[in-house]
Amino acid sequence: MSSTEQSILLKSGVSIDVITDGGKSRIVYFNKPVRGIELTREESTSLGSILIRKEESPRPTDLLRLLVKEGFFNEARDLQAVRMKLGSHGLFVKPSPLNTLLGKLVSRKELVRSGDRRTYRYLVPNIDLDR
Repeated sequence: MSSTEQSILLKSGVSIDVITDGGKSRIVYFNKPVRGIELTREESTSLGSILIRKEESPRPTDLLRLLVKEGFFNEARDLQAVRMKLGSHGLFVKPSPLNTLLGKLVSRKELVRSGDRRTYRYLVPNIDLDR
């Protein structure tokens, strides 16, 4: 069985890495010594999702397509907003791979990209706002 690693960067600057080995145990690492950590609601939800997550979790592209269907991309969203939304579903993707995944959805015309490099925003194509 393979192990997976997921990370959360907290507003306090502490990084929490959770390694799952075969779905039976979790190892939690911190990037600096801590006695205790105060988590925001979003951070605690994200960490909880990682800790109770099952191995059958959806692939990032599948989850992005689900967000499209749910209307998340009916408004233009930047990379950070997309990462936070994926994190709320227990899926943590670093910016560079996420940008690649979003780029593939753009090339398949499932999303459109606007803005300049490093400030791209993603949106469903041809949305009719008068509906």
